[in-house]
Amino acid sequence: MSSDTSSRRFSPKDANRVAHFNHFRGYALPYTNITCRVDVTILIDRCKARTEAIFPAMLVAVTRAVNAVEQLRQRIDGDEIVEHSVVHPAYTTLLTDDTIRFCPTQYSDERSQFIENIANSKRHASNDGPLEPHVGRYDLFFVSVLPWLDFTQMQHPAQTQNGDSVPRIAWGKFSGDTTRTMPVSLQVHHALVDGLHMARFFEALQEELNRDW
Repeated sequence: MSSDTSSRRFSPKDANRVAHFNHFRGYALPYTNITCRVDVTILIDRCKARTEAIFPAMLVAVTRAVNAVEQLRQRIDGDEIVEHSVVHPAYTTLLTDDTIRFCPTQYSDERSQFIENIANSKRHASNDGPLEPHVGRYDLFFVSVLPWLDFTQMQHPAQTQNGDSVPRIAWGKFSGDTTRTMPVSLQVHHALVDGLHMARFFEALQEELNRDW
């Protein structure tokens, strides 16, 4: 996996899910959403031992898991599918006036570089800056964090009129004593992604959360 912006285009007719693509693309609400609890015990313990913030460590794990599933790197563009070699997070940050801004962040395979990129993108967010500085980019996925809520389900807004196929991910408040778990929500366009692919994301995410770093 690299941090370049290369991509490939192909017709749904060349994909084995062409029937599914055509079927779900015509829905007024073509999105599906799953919320699962993931075990964040190892990640939290490592962050505490190293006095590192939990959010960037979690974003590293989520971004790597997204990129591990090719369907989550695919986007609808007119009558074609674009598969990016790598996608980058655009996460929300809370400003001093309790409003949010999106922070598009360049992914890097180097963990320390990626964490630095996360911090830099947050520093560039401001009250008088644009809400969405990433408009026109589709090599992204969107991230929201609700550290105040241990939620069980979530629905994200999406622009259905223009075929918005960008995945949305959110996570909430972790809970537990010996074992800590956290809700993670994944919303996708069903014309591109099925439940199997969503399950692969959660499997890859748990592997990343347990990774030694």
